[in-house]
Amino acid sequence: MAYRDRQADYGDAADNLAAIGAVWAELLGMDTIPADTVALMLAGMKLVRASGRINRDDLVDACAYLMLADDVREGMD
Repeated sequence: MAYRDRQADYGDAADNLAAIGAVWAELLGMDTIPADTVALMLAGMKLVRASGRINRDDLVDACAYLMLADDVREGMD
């Protein structure tokens, strides 16, 4: 299966995750939600979806979000 380059569609992953974290934090009345935490939360969402039915897309997306969390954390070092 070919995986598309998401950066062409959504921009830099770390920047996109940080923007999502900023919106979520505002909605929840929090100061911040770090980009790596956003990626972990999105992976969790995909795992919940996958637990209800077998859908390869959910599993692949969960793996991708976990890899993004690792990438973002690597960039924090």
